Amino acid sequence: MAAVCTPSIVAMTLLGGLTLPAAREAAQRQRPELRVEASRLEARRLEEAAADARWLPRVGVAAELLGSTANNAQASYFSPRGAEPARPAGKVAATPDLRPYANSWLGAGAQQQVWDFGKTGAAKDSARARTVAQEEERRRLELEIDLDVQLSWFELKAAHAVVAAAERALERSRTHEALAAAAVHSGLKPPIEQTRVAADVARAQADLEQAKGALSAARSRLAASVGRPQEDVDVEGEGALPALPSGLDDALKAAGEGSPLVREAKAFGVVAHARAEETALSRTPDVALVGSLYGFAGGPTLDSAATPVGSGFLPAVPNYAVGLVAVVPLLDAVVSRQAQADGASARAADELVAVATLAESRQTRAAWIARDSAQKTLPALAAAEGAAVANERQADARFSQGLGTAVELADATQLRTDAEVRRILGELAVARTTLELVRALGPSPASP
Repeated sequence: MAAVCTPSIVAMTLLGGLTLPAAREAAQRQRPELRVEASRLEARRLEEAAADARWLPRVGVAAELLGSTANNAQASYFSPRGAEPARPAGKVAATPDLRPYANSWLGAGAQQQVWDFGKTGAAKDSARARTVAQEEERRRLELEIDLDVQLSWFELKAAHAVVAAAERALERSRTHEALAAAAVHSGLKPPIEQTRVAADVARAQADLEQAKGALSAARSRLAASVGRPQEDVDVEGEGALPALPSGLDDALKAAGEGSPLVREAKAFGVVAHARAEETALSRTPDVALVGSLYGFAGGPTLDSAATPVGSGFLPAVPNYAVGLVAVVPLLDAVVSRQAQADGASARAADELVAVATLAESRQTRAAWIARDSAQKTLPALAAAEGAAVANERQADARFSQGLGTAVELADATQLRTDAEVRRILGELAVARTTLELVRALGPSPASP
């Protein structure tokens, strides 16, 4: 598929400006939205790494000092994750003893997940799905920005062409004004001929000022699209529009496969299903190997035992503990309700893919028809411009020979200017509709 070029818009050259490839590259470097997307994508990748890190051991160090009674019970210690203290036994007493006893604990422990029945894998899959969805979102944003830059670039080209057409129209009107003034001065024409041409000059000046205003607005839009706060941008060189499929059927197929909105909808559908799987597996057991090396002391002293060093305030009794711990969740209403919600979200995500596919098909068909119509109009616009040029030349010759009137000449001049501007806007319409079609199709390797 060959690239499509607009005939005269892309042929203009303005020194000191941006070529179309340079403008597109500048936008990808400078637009702040893409930097935000890059940070979000980095966060998703770190979340993916965090999910995989569940298989790494957890190690902790803890120190505790508390006072508690010990009536037919054990002193309770807080349990930091990764450093699990043992619980020293209390004493058996016939009557309650309300005196607090010092208990101290110092140690280090580790915990290694042994088996989780797929929970870690599900968490990793869910994190990976979010990363892919973020990549698709960034891909869609990059395409939107790229198409915005291209459209702004062609609009600025067209604005320059309209200004040039307005300047030529003003120059011709001033020439006609001089001819009319000479004819009136020689008595060949009545004074109304001169005032009529003067009005035409004033209108041409107003048209030029409007064209310059549109040029300034187009320059501002291009500056914003490439991420520059100032308006010191312009265009230069030639610009080629992206290549497109050869037929509507191929375009519809490409939209179904490569449309950014469809791809993003599918990616978020995968996220929804992965989240539902992760929630479902959270109800499965956990098995972990736990170990700790610690010293402790405290609690009531038995009559047959010696008083420990520090009276419970110094964890001087060494111990270690190793165990295999299994946790089997039996009933968790919150998880059950969340699983139902996640299942509903997954079904909704599947429906959204169908909605996005249908919407893109309609948009592709409409964009294809609009572009085809714009392209078919170009020959007629070019022919109309050629006829208007010939008509103005004839009107100019008739006026110079004293046969034509100022009204006839002004109409011919305005007809030529209108035809030239319509041809420029027709070329811009081809560029705009082409880019709208690319938005529906998504980027392709053939794109420049």
